[in-house]
Amino acid sequence: MREKLQKLHTSFSFRCYNLVSEIYERVIEIIKRNNGLIKDNELYEELKKEYDIGFEDFNRILMVLELRRFIYVETIKRNHRLIQLLKNAGGGI
Repeated sequence: MREKLQKLHTSFSFRCYNLVSEIYERVIEIIKRNNGLIKDNELYEELKKEYDIGFEDFNRILMVLELRRFIYVETIKRNHRLIQLLKNAGGGI
């Protein structure tokens, strides 16, 4: 029983990792398609069409990509942010 649970957990973790990686790559693609700049609400709406994602998860994705220096997030107004693709974002995630 324990071995089955470990296999299930490993399989689930692997699938989750692949999904998260796929979402990161999709975010980069969407920003590239918009000439390297997009408002956060536009990006969020695009992602919601393809993935079951909440706003908290969306913010976490932006934070990770910004910490990895793929994007730069700038506040332009209260509750409005501009997301810019950085030049080194052409490589893999």
